[in-house]
Parts: sequence; structure tokens; C-alpha cells
Amino acid sequence: MMSSLAGTPTENTAVTPGAWIAGNSHLISMLLALENSEVASRTSSAKGGEEKRWTVDGTTLSFVRLGSGKIEPYVFSRVADGRVAPIDQNYRSQFHRLSGAPHVSPERLWGFCNINNNSRIFRKPMWQEYAPSHLAHPGASPLSYDVVRAIVERDHHGVRVFFEQLKQVGVEFFAISAPAPRRDHPAARTEYGRDLALYIDALARELWHEWLDERGIAVIEPPAQTIDDDGFLREDLHHVRATQPPDFTHGNAAYGRMVIAEITQHVNAARKAV
Repeated sequence: MMSSLAGTPTENTAVTPGAWIAGNSHLISMLLALENSEVASRTSSAKGGEEKRWTVDGTTLSFVRLGSGKIEPYVFSRVADGRVAPIDQNYRSQFHRLSGAPHVSPERLWGFCNINNNSRIFRKPMWQEYAPSHLAHPGASPLSYDVVRAIVERDHHGVRVFFEQLKQVGVEFFAISAPAPRRDHPAARTEYGRDLALYIDALARELWHEWLDERGIAVIEPPAQTIDDDGFLREDLHHVRATQPPDFTHGNAAYGRMVIAEITQHVNAARKAV
């Protein structure tokens, strides 16, 4: 059942109930949803952070927007003194500034929005010269399933390392997927491009589920009602940027509201299970 976005600003406390949501630019849809709900309240945490924090249906959500997902295929974190911390300079400074700590605090429940950013894969120029074997066409060399799978899993590497580190030190967390691909993405403007985008997206999600399920890590996928009959993000849920360059990957506030409903449902269930 979808949560409403009615609520009240939360007070600062040393330990925040609910969950902390951190990730790449796909947090934008959730932040827009909350900012447009008239319950947004920017606060400073007791530890000096500058996170945005809201209460939705009694569940407190604090957001830490780390920046671009372009570093996610590479190792961007490490374990030191029993804590997981970003090693990328931008991630490290953003994480410390917004969460009030230089590491992933183990006393908090975390949601990480850093998987299935699949346009990063299907927009690669290599797909003009190569194609998955079932999509091969004149001028493109066919690639076997195993090769395509290896390309996709290479993109998952940095986040997989990060999640393994979190499991190693006992942090409680769940994963949040990016939205389905958008039909207006420049890489999806031909029949081949659309077929490729949908295939890579479906394969990446399958591989992520396989990997996460083996490790008992929950994942929140785009709600079914956000996806059109072909498998793309519904056009009315596209984020439209007021300035250049145009946005071809993110969801809008309406999309964010649906994702937040899924997150709050998961967080409430996780807290009741403790």
C-alpha cells in the first residue's frame, strides 16, 4: 500500500530512528517528492551533519546524496578499524558532511541507491561495433551470453565490494534500484538501441537479484506500476530538467513518491522484525 507523504519535521537526536538513504543521483526523485510534499525540513544532526530528514507515515528517512554513480564500477570504499568508509575523495567529503560521520555508522539501518544504473552500460560506444548474439546485425560482431554477462558484472564490481564490506562489519542495509530505462535516452532511439537497453537492463537486474539473494540482502525494485508495457519507465514519470543538458535517466517526484512508499514499508517491516 502506498504511503502518504504527510508528516512532521523530525527533531535531532543522537541516534536516528528509521533509515538513512544514501546513493547516487537517482535519489533526486525521492528528494523532489519530499520537497514537494510540504513536509521537508532541513536540519543539522547532533553530530554536525547536514542531511535532509523527513518523517513519512511515522518513519524517519535521512538522505545522503553522494554524487555521480560513475565511480560505482570501481572500488570506492575500504574497511578500517571495523568501519566501512568511502575512499573516493568526493564521496568521502559528501558522506562526512551529510551524515556527520566519516564511515557507515553500524547503529543505523541503511538503504543504498547504487545498483542498476544500467544506462551506464547500454550507452557505451562499444555497442555500435558489438552486439549480444541474439541482437547481432550487419556491421556488429556478435558477443556470447557469457561475454555480455561479464561486461555487466564488471560494472557491478565496486558496489559488490562495498556490500561485502558492509556485511563483513555487520551493517544492516538494503539495496535500492535505479528506475527502468527511459525510452527517450539517446542510446535507445533506434529499434536496436531500445532492444539493447531493455536486454541489458533485464540481465543486470537478474544478476543483481541472484547475487543479492545469495547473501540475504533485500532489494527494492522500481514499483511495477512505474514501468510501461515494453519495459521502459513510464513517460509521465520522467524527470525533466529545467536547464541543459537534458535528463535522460532519472525519475520525477511522482516516481519518487512510489519508491518512498516501498522504502517505508520495508523499513517498518525490518524494524518490527528486530
